[in-house]
Amino acid sequence: MLANVDGNTVVLAYDHAHFRCVQDVEAFAKRSEHALEVLVQPIDMHPYVVAACDCLYNINMRPESGAGALDITLYRRWDALNNPNGPVSIGSVKLEMP
Repeated sequence: MLANVDGNTVVLAYDHAHFRCVQDVEAFAKRSEHALEVLVQPIDMHPYVVAACDCLYNINMRPESGAGALDITLYRRWDALNNPNGPVSIGSVKLEMP
């Protein structure tokens, strides 16, 4: 995970994100006073049909972040056909927002 500041915005790059091929993913961000947690997961958590392969995605995000020091943690979760399926930490970084 790479993170930097662009003006008043956090820019996150999640390169080589491991998901099923042709699987649409989405990101959710949760902000607390000094932390930003981002979860990337498939849009369809209970797919009926899945690809028989895995792919690596390059995902770029600009989550709302606010001002001040931030501890940023990125998580990923696969669809429910994978066991276990809890969020897995991909990485953390500290940034200072203007």
